[in-house]
Amino acid sequence: MKACQLQKLYQQGERYFAWTDLKLANLSEVNLTEAEFWCSNLTYGDLSQASFRASNLGKCKLTGATLWRTDLREANLTKAQLNQAIMIRANLNNVKAQHANFHSADLRLADLRGADLSQADLTKANLSYANLRGANLRGANLSQANLTGADVTDTIFQQACLEDTILERVDLDKAILGKFAVTVASNTKIRVPDFENYTLSRNIV
Repeated sequence: MKACQLQKLYQQGERYFAWTDLKLANLSEVNLTEAEFWCSNLTYGDLSQASFRASNLGKCKLTGATLWRTDLREANLTKAQLNQAIMIRANLNNVKAQHANFHSADLRLADLRGADLSQADLTKANLSYANLRGANLRGANLSQANLTGADVTDTIFQQACLEDTILERVDLDKAILGKFAVTVASNTKIRVPDFENYTLSRNIV
């Protein structure tokens, strides 16, 4: 389906677009709130400044897509493929993204307040200065991710993997850590909270 056809159908009241092939589609600045895109292909599409608020993007293919400043508030991204997606300043407030793949995604300055990212793959993702207040990262894989300057107030990290994660200027004593093992680079600057809650090991180069 072409982007213009999708927009026309949406304007006519259609909301069901599951299993639609929209690879390379240009949907920038388009309003697609509360729409059904389950299992659709949006690979390498331009979705910048579009609104998918409360839409169902579960199991969607969004590899390499541009979601700069995209509104994804309260959307469903469960098991979605967002590897290498550009999501700078995207609004993912209260998004449901359990088991989603954010491998190498660019989430700098993204709003992830209250997001459910449990069991998500965030390996090598860039979360610099992202707002993760109240986000659920239980069991998420954050190995080699960059969390420089991220706000992790009340963020749940229980059972998360933070191996070689960059945590510079991150105040972990405001986060909910639980019991897990952390490996960080030898030059990483972090604030260490309660040693009874987790084990910190440091790679010496």
